[in-house]
Amino acid sequence: MKMKFNTNVLINVIIIVVVVLYTTPFVLMMLGSHTLHNSGKGDIISDMPKPIDPTVSMDLPYYKYISVRDSIKSARALKNENLFNASGFELGYVIGTTGSYVSCDTCTLKGYMSSIGSSNNNTQYFIQLPGWSLKAAGNDYNYYGDSVRFFREHNKAYIRKEVIYQSAKNKDGSISNHLNYVDISVPFGYDQRHQFLLIPVSRSTRNVVNIIVGICIFMFCFYMLYLLAAFLKFIADLSKGFSFTDKNVNRLRLIAISLLVYPCILFLLTLLMRLIFYRYFIPDVTINQGLLKYSWKPLVLGIVFLVLYRAFRQGKLLKDEQDLTV
Repeated sequence: MKMKFNTNVLINVIIIVVVVLYTTPFVLMMLGSHTLHNSGKGDIISDMPKPIDPTVSMDLPYYKYISVRDSIKSARALKNENLFNASGFELGYVIGTTGSYVSCDTCTLKGYMSSIGSSNNNTQYFIQLPGWSLKAAGNDYNYYGDSVRFFREHNKAYIRKEVIYQSAKNKDGSISNHLNYVDISVPFGYDQRHQFLLIPVSRSTRNVVNIIVGICIFMFCFYMLYLLAAFLKFIADLSKGFSFTDKNVNRLRLIAISLLVYPCILFLLTLLMRLIFYRYFIPDVTINQGLLKYSWKPLVLGIVFLVLYRAFRQGKLLKDEQDLTV
């Protein structure tokens, strides 16, 4: 028995795949959140660790407070290798390249700028994985911003995270979790401003990846220009009165399928990055929420062009029937 694989089947398959790809991260996040905190009266942090950075006294004058706070942030950015000095290509949320000044354990609140300008300062190169980030805050009781926080100390990268070391059942049946903060060594860097992973590599590896990513960007831009040209030809035909033609129907179909397939390819390539760099991934790394928000735009446009395609295809069929009748 032969199965007729037409355009409707292809489009339906694409829609199903898109729905699965979009719902899977949300389901995983909900399950992870439910597993982490199953309490009715809240969690108890029993051991507060030493702050990663010095705290700023609230007794300081306002402008002095702002100055010290910004100095601490700048010193931390330098220690975390987040002061980037080497530009590179970036292919959406899939992959990119960059470079940053190496970590500085001797940085002080006043002297970090001198370290940047030092001629002896080297650059650490990275492969960016914009589609992957550390987990966000997990409960209402974390006083350090995020439940998983990245930092570097003594030229090593760590994450500070909450762990449940004891759970107690209350009389009303609820569960109170006793939490503790631990510092765990990790093999990756982290862009704290844009919230995504950085894979440390050599300069030669960064250059090779830069070339590959540049070629992919060129091909992507060329294809986008091709779709734009197809849309402009469609508009031109409409202005000339040639609405329901095979060329217009095919153009709308091509644009609709391309826009619907794009989020699928984006997700698949992002998952491929996890497989390639699996050594650098830990359970506290999750898919970047920005990827989900970004992918909605082409998806909505794809649905719009899909509706236009079906409308013009039906108009073309009616026009052909009318021509045969005449």
